[in-house]
Formats: sequence, C-alpha cells, structure tokens
Amino acid sequence: MIAALRARRVHLDRPQTILLVLCLFFALVDALVLLNLLAAERERDGIAAQAVALERAIGRIQERGGAALIGSQLRPGENPFPTELPTADLANLVVQSAQQSGVQIGSMMPQLGGQEKLAQGTYRTYKLQIRATGTAQQLQDFLTRIQQGSVRTWVIDNTQLRPTGGGQWEMAFDLTVYAQAAA
Repeated sequence: MIAALRARRVHLDRPQTILLVLCLFFALVDALVLLNLLAAERERDGIAAQAVALERAIGRIQERGGAALIGSQLRPGENPFPTELPTADLANLVVQSAQQSGVQIGSMMPQLGGQEKLAQGTYRTYKLQIRATGTAQQLQDFLTRIQQGSVRTWVIDNTQLRPTGGGQWEMAFDLTVYAQAAA
C-alpha cells in the first residue's frame, strides 16, 4: 500500500498550479497583515495609556485654575493680577520648566493680546503659543513646573497632543497670562 502511494503522483494542470500559488501567497500576506495589526494594537494601547496620563495632568492643572504654590498664597485684600504683564517671567518660566523636565521646545510664539473682559473687570493679556516634544512623563513634569512657577495669573488653552513615535509626544497649547487693565 505504501508503495502504491509513493508511485502515485499528483499532477496539477497549469490553472490549478496558479491557483495553488495564489492561495499560498494570500495566506502569507494574511499572516503578515495579522502580525502588523497585532503590533499596531499593542502600540495603540500604549499610546492610549500615555494620553490618559497627560489628559489627567492637564485636567488637574485646569481644575486648580493655575493656583499658586502653598507658600505664596494671597493675603487678604491682595490682588492676584499684576499691574504689568509678566512677559519675560512667563517666557523664562516656560524655558526653565522645559530644561528641567527634559522637554524640547519646538516653537514658542509670543502674541500680545488686547483686553479681555472676565467676570470682574477687564484685563490685558499676553499669549505664548508653545509646541513642545517629550515623553508623557516629561510633558507632565513640564506642565507641573509651569503650574508651580512664579507666574500666577495664567490659563492653558487649545491643548493638542499627537504621538510622534518611540514613546514621544508633541504637545501644542496656548499659555495666556493676565494683568490689570489701566483704569
């Protein structure tokens, strides 16, 4: 019986051979696509975890409203808004915070604002449009250092996060400071 099986050969016609080769080719392509899909899903899950950490950090800072450090709280009757816009202080704070946290500043565009009416009065504004790159932990440290800095009357707005690969993120946001408007 074994000799009969060995003697019997399968002969495929040309169309059958082409179909067999195509089936093998598509099976290999499917396997490669599946492997790439699994790798992409693992990377997506890692990026999602980093995004959640950054969103929490930004949320905590926004919830605190840019509150000053415990040691520099306002005294009764003290106005938190400076009479002059802290333009140099803000730029120095951003640069120092980036250096200390390991974040790379891609761009920092200053923009003198006009006057903005808030709940109780009108204030002059100064905005820095910042684009920074770093890991999720570095960007979180960067934002924390800005929050704990010497400039107290600021708002972070228009925050955008984008993964750049290799665990790195690009974050773009507007950092606006306020000063008293002349009466």
